[in-house]
Amino acid sequence: MAVTPVQVVLDCPLRSFGEDVATLVFSRRANLGDMKAAETAGKDHDVAQMAVLIQRLGRTVKGAEEPQDAIDSLDVDDFGKVVAAMTPFLPGGRQSPSGGQSSDSSP
Repeated sequence: MAVTPVQVVLDCPLRSFGEDVATLVFSRRANLGDMKAAETAGKDHDVAQMAVLIQRLGRTVKGAEEPQDAIDSLDVDDFGKVVAAMTPFLPGGRQSPSGGQSSDSSP
């Protein structure tokens, strides 16, 4: 299933490899490897799991992957924006062909 990339502009840019990163881009759905990696962060630690998924799915506008320590420095308000934006890329999240989350609530 093709997805429409989503860009999230951060209010508080990340510092990574000596550069400010003001935008994260999500352009692919999570796969089994992503979910397994998130699960190793702790089954009862939703924030830790989401941090792993942000690191694995998010990219800079130049396509670079961010290290986990950069993601861990994400501002808490930006964290909420990023989680909301990446929900369509997670299991159960559905994205309509034109982008955004569809209204289909079937399992």
